[in-house]
Amino acid sequence: MGLLALAVLIPTTFPYTADAAVRENNAFCNRLPSVREKTEGQIDERMTKIDTRQDERLKKIDARQLKQDEALKTKRAEWDDKRDASYDKLAEKANTDAEKEAVAVYEQTMTEAIALRRGAVDQAIETFRTGVEKTITTHQSALDTVTKNFDTAVSQAFDKAEASCQGNVASNEVRETLRADLKAAREVLRTTRPSVEETKEALAALKAERKQSVENAVATFKATAETARQTLKQAF
Repeated sequence: MGLLALAVLIPTTFPYTADAAVRENNAFCNRLPSVREKTEGQIDERMTKIDTRQDERLKKIDARQLKQDEALKTKRAEWDDKRDASYDKLAEKANTDAEKEAVAVYEQTMTEAIALRRGAVDQAIETFRTGVEKTITTHQSALDTVTKNFDTAVSQAFDKAEASCQGNVASNEVRETLRADLKAAREVLRTTRPSVEETKEALAALKAERKQSVENAVATFKATAETARQTLKQAF
């Protein structure tokens, strides 16, 4: 599953807009409210876009899984019809009691083997999807935490600047302090946001585990089916 869409990074460039406004502002304290409004508005807008993209990606995953389930259900129904037809042909060829018994044993063996294979495949799919959901939830939770912390840090930086302006601190000093505080907030954001690569690796590991589980189930089924066929051939 194209799970690369789950690689969501929080942009760290938007605070520079505030920095630029701060550097160009000669009467900084007078314009501080408008600078704050613009900066926090940009942050809110960017966060909303990130949330929207994440919701869209999750919906695509759900839709893809539903489509996969329907396709598997259809394929299994087709396989069941073909298998029933092959059983009917075998029954027609069986003339003696021994042959009829062999056919009955073969059908029973194959039915049980198919049930085991399907159960193993279904479990592999369920384990994979549960793991994907947990991985995505963990990533998103960490992402939400760092974005909230960043938003709080930005708000606190502006609160501090406003208090300094009210305390008659020189505009230049207020400006430089705010710039430093915003830079520190960006650095914390950069160093604490969840790793996209780690999330990709976790999803890749889940996919590999599912693949191996399915292959094991298929291999076990094939071995059982081959033994059953050889036993059946001996009866005819």
